[in-house]
Amino acid sequence: MSRSLLLIAGVVSIAAVINGQCATADNANCANWKRNGFCTNQAYAKTMLQQYCPIACGNESGCNPTTSPGTGTNTTTAEENANCQKWAESKDTMFCASATITLAQKKTFCKKVCAADIAMADDCGVYLLDADKVKPLAASKTAATVALTNAATPITIAAIYAKEKCKIDMYADAAPSAADLADATKILQTLTGSATVVTAKADAAAAGAQSYLCTCTP
Repeated sequence: MSRSLLLIAGVVSIAAVINGQCATADNANCANWKRNGFCTNQAYAKTMLQQYCPIACGNESGCNPTTSPGTGTNTTTAEENANCQKWAESKDTMFCASATITLAQKKTFCKKVCAADIAMADDCGVYLLDADKVKPLAASKTAATVALTNAATPITIAAIYAKEKCKIDMYADAAPSAADLADATKILQTLTGSATVVTAKADAAAAGAQSYLCTCTP
């Protein structure tokens, strides 16, 4: 998405929208968002297209079979999307944990539900898939190995997190040895956080990880 999509003016109408229903008009930025791939980006739920760009994304949202550049007539103050909790918990969307949805977009659409992800107070962390829902596990600020424990058995990692200048390494053992920590081949998946990317979907190997190591640089 271009910077013009990220710097959203905050003018959104959510009148007449209840879950899967279509809004009556487009957000003022829809024409530009559409040019930058908003309608076809699978990271955005269909309900999101229905609420913000039902006309511009007519085909993708299912609201209007004939797409247009976007009406751009909305002037109402933006509010938290009613579907944020559902998007955040969805293993397909993983809105708050998504690497393809920027922090600015999370702040615009779901600043309350994604508050912890936006604040980036923790150095590293993981998101678990528990009862088919994505949930954040208590994050860490320590350089010690963190064993992953959860009521769900077996543990399934949905995504990993490392804030800017921090790195998270995922391991198969709950208590990897010093030799394992020194062996790069023992790392199932690694992520180094940057100014723009702080999350990544867990790959097939890391989904079953039992611990992680978080290290940060000044």
